[in-house]
Amino acid sequence: MFDTITSDWHIHSRNSYDCRKGQFPATMAETIAAAQAAGVTDLGITDHLNTAYNLPDIAAAR
Repeated sequence: MFDTITSDWHIHSRNSYDCRKGQFPATMAETIAAAQAAGVTDLGITDHLNTAYNLPDIAAAR
């Protein structure tokens, strides 16, 4: 019924405040490799870094 999904534009890195509590210990390279292994060819990182509390996360994400 559905075609294979080949893009994901809502991936959080371990620097996103809602994903960093041990749930996503993967590096960006590991995240990209896992996405590619799943057939994802186009992806985007959409971290939640939206308050002054998150300034250390913004620095880590760079």
